[in-house]
Amino acid sequence: MKKTVFLTAFLLACSPAPPEAESTHSAPHTVTIMTFNVENLFDNKDDEGKDDRTYFPLADKQTDEHKKACAEITVERWRDECLYWDWSDSIIEHKLSVVAEAILQVDDGRGADIIALQEVENIEILERLRTEYLADANYLPAVLIEGQDQRGIDVAFLTRLELAGEPVLHKNPFSGFDAKKVADTRGILQADFVLPDGSILTGFAVHFPAPYLPTGMRDAAYAQLNQLKSDLPAGRPAFAAGDFNTTANEDREKRMLERYARPQWTVVHELGCDGCKGTHYYARGDDWSFLDMILWSPGELSGAQATWKLSDNPYYVAKRSPDQVLENGTPARFSLPEGSGVSDHWPLVTTIQSTRNNALQYLHHLVSRDAPTSSAKPRRISNKISINPYSGGFLAALDLQQNHERRIFSPHSRGRFSVFFQGEICVTSRPYDSAPSRSRGSIMNIKISFFLSKFKLVAGLAVLMLAIPLTGV
Repeated sequence: MKKTVFLTAFLLACSPAPPEAESTHSAPHTVTIMTFNVENLFDNKDDEGKDDRTYFPLADKQTDEHKKACAEITVERWRDECLYWDWSDSIIEHKLSVVAEAILQVDDGRGADIIALQEVENIEILERLRTEYLADANYLPAVLIEGQDQRGIDVAFLTRLELAGEPVLHKNPFSGFDAKKVADTRGILQADFVLPDGSILTGFAVHFPAPYLPTGMRDAAYAQLNQLKSDLPAGRPAFAAGDFNTTANEDREKRMLERYARPQWTVVHELGCDGCKGTHYYARGDDWSFLDMILWSPGELSGAQATWKLSDNPYYVAKRSPDQVLENGTPARFSLPEGSGVSDHWPLVTTIQSTRNNALQYLHHLVSRDAPTSSAKPRRISNKISINPYSGGFLAALDLQQNHERRIFSPHSRGRFSVFFQGEICVTSRPYDSAPSRSRGSIMNIKISFFLSKFKLVAGLAVLMLAIPLTGV
């Protein structure tokens, strides 16, 4: 016996899109990733157990104890910084402002969606950067776990994407090396991000042992990274971003990338960039290197089966801020007393893009799972798609920039219906058991809300569509 099932689709609780959804720059299926060694982003307070005395105000450096500790530093430049740098409140403010400017040169002033950071002293200084200098970028609370480095520099993430779980800092398993050398290292920070299609992207923020430390320590760090990648669920896309401290000379002599990177990852900067010499310049040897790298893996899926891939313009070196570049065209490290420069590293940026329609994928996920209870609350899956789980129904917020003509299957019927989506539409479907049996179709009310980002105006349009046949058994 056949019965007719009514389906009502209507606008439900569609508030104006957040700033990241309003941007006309970012396509709905792209995510930008940056790595940036910010070179000693410190506050001027003493972190207990860390050797951060270089970054004190000059007034606090006049004690015999401080001068004695600085005198033990063997590198002259570092010793002078420890003795004479005035890491004042105004210098910190300037440092934060130029770092923020370098970040905001990406994505039309929004900054990358995910940033892997190196040389950050603590969560407090990073949160100050986020809330005071990057407030309009809408980054979520920073991700930083205190590590073992004796100076106190850590790896971290800033992200607009929600986390899928708790981040983890993996300590480096260095063995057979001097304890003082091991103390000058950082762990690998792992975080899982929810992509716009609801799938998971794993990111690893790294800062490998410095070039003056034995190559074997970087060997061990690469091996650990690759093992962490191998431990991921099958098919999981992943990236590793940071300061790998692999110089061009070391790579030529030791084949570091050939042995550790290329077999398991795509080395993004090797895909080509006209005029890109590197991200770091070593003046003494007149030598450029990509110390900073982004490694990409689509997971076990590849080619046409990959769900996320590198974009057609895979990467660039972000160095458009005047403070970042010296007159000779090399990175401008942050220097005192004048407070010039930004960092001795330039940021590297890449973009990944989805190979499938995000909305369609999530609707497929909805109709294939068990129907939720009627008391389930709406939840935002990403800045492009939201789900409202009413009795197996759905709420999908589709991107303003695209039109979608897709066939969607009802979880409560063996019938199906086609809907043409235009603009940003919120649709909630719910079956009605009391539908009159004489009806041969369904009534669907669609209310379309167009959100105009520049003026933040909302215009509603209600459309009554013809009956759409849905046949149930």
